[in-house]
Amino acid sequence: LVIDAVGRVGSERVWTFVGPKPAGWWVRRRVHETAVHRIDAADGVDDQLRTAVEPLDRRIEVLRWFAVTDVVRIQRLIAVF
Repeated sequence: LVIDAVGRVGSERVWTFVGPKPAGWWVRRRVHETAVHRIDAADGVDDQLRTAVEPLDRRIEVLRWFAVTDVVRIQRLIAVF
């Protein structure tokens, strides 16, 4: 579904939880999310699995987005809930 939606939208910028990004960002995000859960599953059964650096870079990007130093963004996020 995500790939089909991105195919229809093309390179248009769309909403993401880290600000507007090209639609392809969502495909990449889903791949990273799948990889993280794969790593968690492998870890649970002591499977030796190599991880790529890029998904870890995305985690850092998200952690920065939620950083305490960005008080305004966090206040807006809290206000939504």
